[in-house]
Amino acid sequence: MMRVVTVKDAMKDKTFEEVGAFRYKLFCKTRNWRSGLEIYETGIPEPDNKGKLLLAERDEFDSLNETIYFISYNINQKIDGIVRFQSTEYPYMLQKDCFRNIPGFINEKLPVSSLVWEASRTGFDPDLDKEKQLCVTGEIVTSYFEFCLKNNIDFVVGTMSMAVIYLLFGRSGCTIKGDNNDDMHYMGSPVNMKDPVSGAVDKNSVAAKLRISEGAYARVRETRGTPKNLLYTLVGDKTFSKIPVLSRIPYKNEKISELLVNTH
Repeated sequence: MMRVVTVKDAMKDKTFEEVGAFRYKLFCKTRNWRSGLEIYETGIPEPDNKGKLLLAERDEFDSLNETIYFISYNINQKIDGIVRFQSTEYPYMLQKDCFRNIPGFINEKLPVSSLVWEASRTGFDPDLDKEKQLCVTGEIVTSYFEFCLKNNIDFVVGTMSMAVIYLLFGRSGCTIKGDNNDDMHYMGSPVNMKDPVSGAVDKNSVAAKLRISEGAYARVRETRGTPKNLLYTLVGDKTFSKIPVLSRIPYKNEKISELLVNTH
């Protein structure tokens, strides 16, 4: 199951720092990305080193109140996967010059619309075994479709490597060849994206647009076996009027119906 939370609510407790620490592990330690990130020390102790605090990363898009996070928790209530979501009505990552100035990377007009959202910082814990990885990546892709269908969003844009597109979407039943009739449409040509600070390279990164449809949602759920009401929130945030409100983070082996507080 995936918790959905606004940045504003994430800052009320340790959620914002937990998300940042997970992203630091995923993008800075594992993939060695440094450019455009602010690295900071959280108030969360390192589990294996009591004298140290966890480091976290954030950037300019984490300061927008309109930004939201999808968070997948494991049975120990630790984060296994994340997505950052925001409407293209507001400044978003693909608009940055570092993407727009790469020849051929984006060859169509970038959207500015409440019907198109951007997904960024999408990822799962690299230490997961294959079975858990399949579960978490299935939840991530299902959450894309469920949230968008509940909120009348037609497309999701973003950039990721072709390998990750296959791992997340191709393996989940989406058509990803990049043509206009596919679920995944490529907005330009793949490039090797190099971090100017660390020199790390993401091979074959591409700007892409995911078409949201009931048909694709059904295929993903059938392929991955994910439940229909996957998303939940812990607060009665009016931003998520169609998302169930739960009293606490559920464990994986608990049924959502046993924890429902309010479905509006």
